[in-house]
Amino acid sequence: MHNVVLNAFAHLQGFRDSENRSAADDERQVRDFLRLAAVSLTSARTHNPGCDAALVTNVQVPEEFTHLFKSAGIEVIHCPFDRFRFDASTPWSLAFYKLCALDHVVRSRDYDNVLLLDADTYVTASLDDVWRECSQHVLLLNIQHSLGIPQAQQMNREHAELFGRDAFLTNYGGEFVAGSRAHLQQFLGVCSDIHHRMVEQRFVTRHGDEFILSAAAERSPGMVKDAGAYVARYWTQGFYLVSTNHRNNPVCVWHLPAEKRFALPRAYRYLQARGRVPEVRQMRSWCNLPAARRPVNPYTYWAVLRRTLGR
Repeated sequence: MHNVVLNAFAHLQGFRDSENRSAADDERQVRDFLRLAAVSLTSARTHNPGCDAALVTNVQVPEEFTHLFKSAGIEVIHCPFDRFRFDASTPWSLAFYKLCALDHVVRSRDYDNVLLLDADTYVTASLDDVWRECSQHVLLLNIQHSLGIPQAQQMNREHAELFGRDAFLTNYGGEFVAGSRAHLQQFLGVCSDIHHRMVEQRFVTRHGDEFILSAAAERSPGMVKDAGAYVARYWTQGFYLVSTNHRNNPVCVWHLPAEKRFALPRAYRYLQARGRVPEVRQMRSWCNLPAARRPVNPYTYWAVLRRTLGR
């Protein structure tokens, strides 16, 4: 099997890298992203030496990172932002480059299976089971939004506005997209149809590539499977939403969006200094992930003692 793990990055003046913030036209943003990609792709290669790893980008990679990527066995694939593109003022306008990059690799390379990861990820283990799943499904992460969550409500309103009918969409994240070449070609064809409809109707979503992925999954019955057995999104700062599946029933990819300025840059400095990414145990500590055991509660010991004494 010939498999590849990808990160994708585009930088265009005036385009938005979030819902309402234009990307700064400076070298710093490029370097900040490349540091994240170095950790993500090197961690993938560390635990999966038989897989390829590549950064797909429309920017010129600085020499500092070219050398680092080469030494880690990471290819740089240059791809223009010429598909799945919207106006610069569109919220998350740069996020759609992930679909462009994935489409480019699926069409131009002969990989059996492809996994596209966001750069703020850390791979902790073998991806062998992911590749096995790819023979049957496209894998996307169900981010577990109920219909009562405002983001889900807004996405469903957008879907009804664009397609003229209600559909309780499963909200899929864009941090993990995996599939065989054949399945991804078919799925990206559906994504492309949705993109063309949005352009024709001058329709704007506030959810970036996640809207297209979720709408395409709804139109691909039986093709998409939840990737939650393999990837988890951990919010580790002010908004704290984590799990112990970093240790128990462990996933093999951590998505760490709140660690872009904390643990992940620290991991990059570690990589620079030692030529390897931190061990999983070290990253767990840096991200302040919870211990995979029941918290100490004095009442528990009292209840056990009473039961032992037959009271």
